[in-house]
Amino acid sequence: MTKGDIVNSLSYNDYERILNQSDVREKIAIELAEQHSKLKRVNIEDLSATLKAADKDLYVRFKNGEYTLDQLKARIAERWDGTKYKVLDDLKEQLKETTYFEEDQ
Repeated sequence: MTKGDIVNSLSYNDYERILNQSDVREKIAIELAEQHSKLKRVNIEDLSATLKAADKDLYVRFKNGEYTLDQLKARIAERWDGTKYKVLDDLKEQLKETTYFEEDQ
């Protein structure tokens, strides 16, 4: 489920059924960690638990690199309690525009 458009062709119910299987979810977590260098140091159990809580749309954005793990966790929390969360990765573009130091230093 980490390659191609397999996930896109699944119904939301099929996606949830598949991700509720811990062995499948763990394999997906391992594949994601191998594919994304920023996930190399992530605890596979933590990533697997996060994937279980994510819906199909959030998973696809995470898999495609649109969300970091922190952003994924924040979006999951937002859907649970309705509160808007900002993580550092949400602010990176704004921070790039604001420079406090010369880059040549």
